[in-house]
Amino acid sequence: MSQAFEIKGMSCGGCATRLMRVIGRMNGVKTVKVEFETASMAVDYDPDAVSVAQIVAKTEETGYEAKPVD
Repeated sequence: MSQAFEIKGMSCGGCATRLMRVIGRMNGVKTVKVEFETASMAVDYDPDAVSVAQIVAKTEETGYEAKPVD
């Protein structure tokens, strides 16, 4: 399954790299791409192992806001 997110709170490319590393380590996340320039994140994940709510919560724990985009 794939989900796009709008990310708020990133101030540099290092923020995107950090968020990509943290989300990428989550159980059930297959791939993640974070783009600082567009303030976006795309996550491919296994819905049986991780939920959108868990991805949002982990993003917020890392210091950023994540809003799922349809």
